[in-house]
Amino acid sequence: MLAAALAGSGGGTGDSGNSAQLQNAINILEQLQSAYGDGNSGTGGTGTTGTTGATTGSGTGSTAEALKAHEIYQENVAAAFNGIDNTLANLVTSFAGGHTVDQSQLDSLLQAVDAALAHVGSAALLTSAGEQQVTKILTIALDQAEKLAGNTTTSAQTTATDINELANQYLLILSGENPNATVSVAGVNSVGGTVGQWISEAAQVLKKYGITLTAADEQDLAVIIEHESGGNPDSINETDSNAAAGDPSRGLMQTIGSTFSEYAVPGYNTNIYDPVSNIIAGTRYAIARYGSLSSVPGVIAVNEGKAYVGY
Repeated sequence: MLAAALAGSGGGTGDSGNSAQLQNAINILEQLQSAYGDGNSGTGGTGTTGTTGATTGSGTGSTAEALKAHEIYQENVAAAFNGIDNTLANLVTSFAGGHTVDQSQLDSLLQAVDAALAHVGSAALLTSAGEQQVTKILTIALDQAEKLAGNTTTSAQTTATDINELANQYLLILSGENPNATVSVAGVNSVGGTVGQWISEAAQVLKKYGITLTAADEQDLAVIIEHESGGNPDSINETDSNAAAGDPSRGLMQTIGSTFSEYAVPGYNTNIYDPVSNIIAGTRYAIARYGSLSSVPGVIAVNEGKAYVGY
């Protein structure tokens, strides 16, 4: 059903409609269908973020409950897809280590996963069966992510943990319980990993502008980055008020364009997605607004064991 619909969507010209990228997505969808059925259990979605239908299934409770779940689903699905896509992309990067990842294949994987989750729809919020479908889909997705990255060393225990964390992240965002839910990815959003290297490089530049980062400051930056972007320098929030105003939050620290322009420094002021440039601008903004990185509301909340809040 979904695979056939995707195959008919085209996108290229002439004989290139079913490109290798699209065919890969179709192949993945065919595997995912074993997790969520043949599409006859409800009103499946279109597979486009934010415009999906909801599968309420049978025996899911009262009509009022189903309608409420559908309303919550429609309200949060775009953010949930964005969160799970960012986490999967980070996992692929982590699994790959120093190897190059084929971006077109990664895009195909994310497209297929979003389409499969869209088919489950609001059933994920209504029944344990819906939650189990989400888990099955993400199990297949993680397996595909490992294969895409050429990973052969991840233990079964690590994989099971990742699957549970992925499912929890998706359901927490989808339900609206925690819109900022993230999954920690080793080597990507830890201070000692790639993000740690970017922070160190930014720290050297910031020192020239009178800002000396302590080890605690660098840890605070890691907390902000983990919760704002999951360590993905290409992250973009297309669902918040900034996006509605035409200036979406972007990059590691999710700065908007106007903030980046004001707080970036020469040599690091042309690309908001450049991780070092984004950290420099985001750090200068946070210190200017709150006085110190330790005073950023989200950092305070996390240190007190509470949910992160945006800055």
